[in-house]
Amino acid sequence: LSASFQLVDIKSGKTILKGQSFGRASYERFEPIYANVRAKKDARRRSAKSVAQDIKSRLEAFLASS
Repeated sequence: LSASFQLVDIKSGKTILKGQSFGRASYERFEPIYANVRAKKDARRRSAKSVAQDIKSRLEAFLASS
């Protein structure tokens, strides 16, 4: 999973911070189809949480230094 983000100043319209974040989560494949679908969905959710946490940490660090 990859995500690009931008923090934009509303008044000036200028980009203050921008970046990219990447997340990866593996999953095991099983014989039952439902188990594979569920495992893939859970892996995507874990990956999204990882990316969200990374972006949150970057924003916190940026705002703390401003």
